[in-house]
Amino acid sequence: MLNNKTFGPMIRNWEQNKCISCRITLIAIASMIMVGGYSLIYAVDSFHLRITGGVFIALGLITVILIRTCKS
Repeated sequence: MLNNKTFGPMIRNWEQNKCISCRITLIAIASMIMVGGYSLIYAVDSFHLRITGGVFIALGLITVILIRTCKS
């Protein structure tokens, strides 16, 4: 995986510096909001499950936001 053109730099950044790039952070946040929001609106019927799903999405967002961002 380290030799992979797409994933290699991300893995090396994480292994060496314990950080992710700003671009990856934004992609992760946008993906969670779009996919999670779509799921909560269209796929889940129960109000209680929507609340639970929203809490889990919020926890994921907080986790991604708290990961340190690489300078370069």
